This record gives sequence, C-alpha cells and structure tokens, in this order.
Amino acid sequence: MPLPFRRTYGCLEPNRFSYLKNTDLNKAYDVDSDYKDTMQALAQLDFAEPNFPFIVLATILHIGNLNFTYADGKGAALIKSETIDIVADILMVDVDDLSKALCDGAKSAEQAALNRDSLARHMYALLFDFVINKVNSVLDTKAVYPSIKIVESRGVGTDGSLNKWGMVTSNYFAEKVYNYYTNTMFSAEEEVLRHYLYGSAYKLPVAYTTNQSVLDFMEVSPNGLLPASVSSKSAQALLAIMEKEGSEAFGKGKLTPQDPSWSPAEFVVKHFVPSKGPGFSSDACYHADDFVVASKMKLSPAL
Repeated sequence: MPLPFRRTYGCLEPNRFSYLKNTDLNKAYDVDSDYKDTMQALAQLDFAEPNFPFIVLATILHIGNLNFTYADGKGAALIKSETIDIVADILMVDVDDLSKALCDGAKSAEQAALNRDSLARHMYALLFDFVINKVNSVLDTKAVYPSIKIVESRGVGTDGSLNKWGMVTSNYFAEKVYNYYTNTMFSAEEEVLRHYLYGSAYKLPVAYTTNQSVLDFMEVSPNGLLPASVSSKSAQALLAIMEKEGSEAFGKGKLTPQDPSWSPAEFVVKHFVPSKGPGFSSDACYHADDFVVASKMKLSPAL
C-alpha cells in the first residue's frame, strides 16, 4: 500500500501487529507492483471503493493489538491505548461503547481476548464473502452450463508440525473447493455426456478422484470432526468419537515425544491432495485440545 495510506491507517510498521507474528516479514515482496496489480484488478471488477478491503484489513490488524487486564468486580477491562482510538475511529463507533462490547460477558482477560479474536474473524469472514460475491456478480455470464466462476484454493497445509484449529478450517476450505470443482466440472460433465451422447458406461478421459470420504469425516453430523469439536467437552472425548467412527481419513498421531510440538492429544487427518495424483493423501497432524477450546469461540452479542 502507498505510504500515505499506511500512515493514515497506522500501518507503517507491520512487525508491531500481533496477528502478523507468524508471518515472515523479511521475505522480499515487490509491494508496489503487487498493490498496483491488485488495484487494477479491483478497478476492472468495478469496485466502487477499491481501498475498502485494505481499510478492513488494517482495522483487523489493529484489533489484534488490543489487550486486556483483570478488573476486580468487572471480570475484564480494556487496557487503554492509542490502538482502541484508531479502531473506534475507523469503525465510526464510540470508544467506550466498543470497549464495553469487547469485555461483554468476559470473566477474565483471556475471555475478553477471545471476544476480540471473534470480532476479527467475523470481520474477515464478512470481507471475504463481500469480495467473492462482488467478483462473482461481475463475472456472471448467465450461462446455463457450465458456470464455473472462481475456483481458488491455497491447497492443504501439511508442514509436519502440530497444527491447530485455524489450520484445519483452512484445510477444510481447500477440501470443499476441490470437492465443488470435481462435482461441477468432472462429475457433471460426465453425467451430461452419458445421458446425451455415450451411454451409462462412459467415463471421462481425465483421471480424477473424489475427496468425499475426507469431507464426510470432517463435517457429517453429529460425529464429524468439526461438529464433534463443538460438542466435545475434552480432547479425550473428541478423539474417542473420531476413533469410533473408523473413517479412512482419520489416523492416530505420528509424532514422537521427542518432537517439540508433540502432544498426547495429537491426531491425523489424511487430506486428499489432487496435485499429487488420484488417490494421494497427505497426513496433517492436529491438536485436539486446541480444537475443543477454539471451536467454542463465539461472537459476543454486544459486538
């Protein structure tokens, strides 16, 4: 982003943002070129306010820097700082009202921090939906079939360490995108060609594999990974549910106690990786304790 924009929204020093602590800020980026390309794309897609996504992202970064302390008799209180003024100013809300909403229902500083993170995640989700809907509305060709608009996925993350809730939700999204792609492109095309041209035995001359078994393991209620994470009261209960299901997508932990990230609550999801070829899966290790805590994070009604 240009210097004036970053100065206006307090984003001159990216290394001071808590939400960027796991980002490699030393990696070389052609920031000016990337920003120019992005703004050109937004203009072509008829974004009336092309800076709007960046303003929302800047707000989210500032929200991540809000901190709390225990307040006797109140549960939690926001630590006053310039950051809350910046956030309130961008959101055009009263500082005191925002402070109270962030601490609403929080009996400790940790719970108030969960309120903060829930707000940030909610804002990011709304921004994501807004951008995707905007792009799809511009690209809509009104074609009856096929009608693929955007298929974008960063792929499944399996870096060998013990992953937490955020990674499984990202990997779940990648699985959903691939499933949608195969169902609307390969499976649908195969069905049309069978019906109108070649008969019921026809198969596409393209090798593809469905990842439905992985999605069933992750989402089918009530014992799928994601719904069970919400209903389970402990990591042991969550692991017991998944093991009982006996899904081919589930595996027991493969790290050893010598690994820095090892945990007795570790488990494995055998994610499908289409880029590796039909039937190829890649094991990702996850932390069940973190699932049980993070899955219960909800946006406070006051926010």
